[in-house]
Amino acid sequence: MIRLSSLITAALCGFAPLAYAPVACAQDMPARKPGLWETSMDTGRSDAQLMSLCVDAVVEAKAREMGAGTMGNVCSQHSTRRDGATITSDSVCQVGSRQVTSHSVTTITGDSAYTTVMKSHFDPPMQGAGADQTMTQSAKWLGPCPADMKPGDMMINGMKMQMPGFGPGAR
Repeated sequence: MIRLSSLITAALCGFAPLAYAPVACAQDMPARKPGLWETSMDTGRSDAQLMSLCVDAVVEAKAREMGAGTMGNVCSQHSTRRDGATITSDSVCQVGSRQVTSHSVTTITGDSAYTTVMKSHFDPPMQGAGADQTMTQSAKWLGPCPADMKPGDMMINGMKMQMPGFGPGAR
């Protein structure tokens, strides 16, 4: 099952899922347009996890800042390249006692959807999950944020929460 912290980070970073490896919010990834984004994360091992996040320019900027900090702290190698609507990232990161080598391909559909497929290799393997794992993250823009959500608000399994560091006074 995907951890809540991974869901939160993936929702924040948008184009750079963190479910398996700390591939941070690369600066050359396009910013999501303001509004409500729905994100699904599927590992093929359990039901896909679904969440929605209300974003604006401030949330996007903070997410990139957080991602850059994560990348510098845990990844010894990272490269990102863009070719039209396809963004490819490769990284080698240290997560606790594990080295995680990841390759991800993000396909952008206009300004309202994207899909990322990330293949990761864990050394040593994850207990119960093996050494090689694949995660697919799909996201789509649903429209303006509803009246009961403000930028930084997230819905997971029907529960609304404010993203850590994005609440009142943090902006």
